Amino acid sequence: MAVAVGPRHGGVGGGLGGAIWAGVVTALSLAIIGGLALACFTKAAGAVFLGEPRGPAPANATESPRAMLGPMITLAVLLSLIHL
Repeated sequence: MAVAVGPRHGGVGGGLGGAIWAGVVTALSLAIIGGLALACFTKAAGAVFLGEPRGPAPANATESPRAMLGPMITLAVLLSLIHL
């Protein structure tokens, strides 16, 4: 007894309907992922750039001393040379 497998009989492949369904699921998944990423980056940017200090120590923070500029400049120059 032969088993008929094909798009007409609901077998493997399913015809064009399966491809359309997969496209719809993919599009919806990408839309949800994009929305969640946008919400995450919006929250992070707001916390970093618009947030208020959580305590007295960050409110009284000052710039690093000049002695720390040397190592930072050295690393920046070395990384620039590596990039070239």
